[in-house]
Amino acid sequence: AHWIKNFFLFLPLFFSGELLVSAKLFSAGFAFIIFCFLSSTVYVINDLIDQDNDRQHPIKKNRVLAANRLSRTNAYFLLTFLIILDNILIYFHPNLVFPAGAYIIANAAYSFWLKRVMIADFLMVSIFYLIRIWAGGLVVNVPLSKWLILCTIFITLLIAVAKRRAEFIHHSTRSV
Repeated sequence: AHWIKNFFLFLPLFFSGELLVSAKLFSAGFAFIIFCFLSSTVYVINDLIDQDNDRQHPIKKNRVLAANRLSRTNAYFLLTFLIILDNILIYFHPNLVFPAGAYIIANAAYSFWLKRVMIADFLMVSIFYLIRIWAGGLVVNVPLSKWLILCTIFITLLIAVAKRRAEFIHHSTRSV
């Protein structure tokens, strides 16, 4: 269900009033597919990093790596395939080089370190959505409005805080 987040790529097109311009819609759709594969890439990286911790989590223990339904070796093969596929697809959409690179770098920083820093955790979630909007604006040649950026920051911060609060409450009631 994480691919749903990639619909943020369509927001610049939607708010520009050009959603029904077929060439722009196709371009945004292709970027959506690219970001679905990029998202898969970072999820494999994250699951490789967190495999042992995920086994202890009541929900994450069911992820394919944590549940040993996919070996680490096969996960590395999958990761290699996804990285190659990401690069091939971005070759056909070169204006996504910088947003895709920023997305991968930000997610790597998040997976290796920033998710353990509370405020950085919230901010990174917003940054991931902002990168999607930036990419969406680039591929359809639509400038981003300040209001779209601000609303995205506030909405995604609210989502991140609410999600972490729910996890905290769930964890604190389980340990009582």
